[in-house]
Parts: sequence; structure tokens; C-alpha cells
Amino acid sequence: MYARSGLGQTANFVFSKVGGSSSIYPNFTVGDTWQITITGAPNSPVYVGGYQNNIPFATYQLGTTDASGTYTLTGTMGTANIGAWSELWYVGGTLSGNTVVNGDYAGGATFNVAAAPASGSGSGSGTPPPTPTTKDPNGVTCDTSALVSGYCPGSSAPYVNPNLFNEIITSQGLDIGGYDIPWWAVAGLGAALLWLFASGSKR
Repeated sequence: MYARSGLGQTANFVFSKVGGSSSIYPNFTVGDTWQITITGAPNSPVYVGGYQNNIPFATYQLGTTDASGTYTLTGTMGTANIGAWSELWYVGGTLSGNTVVNGDYAGGATFNVAAAPASGSGSGSGTPPPTPTTKDPNGVTCDTSALVSGYCPGSSAPYVNPNLFNEIITSQGLDIGGYDIPWWAVAGLGAALLWLFASGSKR
């Protein structure tokens, strides 16, 4: 907060931070809210001039005091306000070029406006999202991003010979003791054994 008595007729200026970040005047952060209250001659113009980042801006009329001699202005710091500021405020008089003639100096303020911190920055702020996991067909759990062909590292699908069926069909038979037994004979023998087993179980 800043307050100063004016020159000539008594005029006063109060600039305060009223909400937003934890920064303390004269330090502001984008998004902070502020209020300026000026008292002086009633129904008189209110002028402001000064510097932003050491670059002067033209003095201009911002408003007018009411019948009681009070002027109040509130606002929020935006990105266009980032930087170092130095302001001078006047009540009454007239503006000639960049100079207030016969006006009362109400006060001045020097303050800084910083960019708002990035979301989630700072110690202890925010918790990283959990990493998605997946259980593969073998029951092994791993990060979803680590899956290879649907299986976790170190886990894989059981091997199945893709040509097994063709090999059985095209094979001449089963080699037993150097004798090549045709597949039809093997199948017939198996059927006979099953019949004998079934017939014996009925006795």
C-alpha cells in the first residue's frame, strides 16, 4: 500500500493489493486484483502519468472525483501489465501536453508485476497422473506402454508351429522302429483300441 499527502489543496492517494497471489505490495502477479482510492477536490479530473519499464507513457485523465472528492478504481493485473512501474497521480487542474497545470499532486507509486507461475510448478504442487498398467494373457502386469505384441517384457505367448497342420497332412506316416506306419493305420489302430476298451468295460 502507498499513501502520500498532495501539494496545494490536500489530496491523497492509496494504492493497495486486495486479492490474488501471496505476493505483498509493491510486488504483484498477473491475476492479482488491486484498488486505487484518491481524495481531493470534488468533481475534479484525475490524471495519471509515469513509466513502464523505464519507458514514459503520456499523462492522461483517467476519471473524475465525485461530489465528496473521492475517486475509486479497481482492476486485475494482466499480462500487458508485466514489468516495473512508476506512476504519478494528480487531482484537478488542466492537462497541457504531458503536464498537469494547477493540479494537486495526490501521490505516486512504484511497483512490479510478474508473470503468473506455470500451473503445477513449485515444490509440492500437483501430483503426477498414475501410469496405466495392463495384465497380459499370461497374467503378468506391466506398464501399458511396455507391451510387445500384447505381452509384457519377459512374458510371451506359447509357441505354436504355424505349419503343424500342413506337416501332419503331407506326412507319409509315423516312423516307429524304422517302419513308416501310414497315418490311416495309426488312426485305425487307435479306433480299434478305443472299441476294445469300451467293450471290455461293459463286461
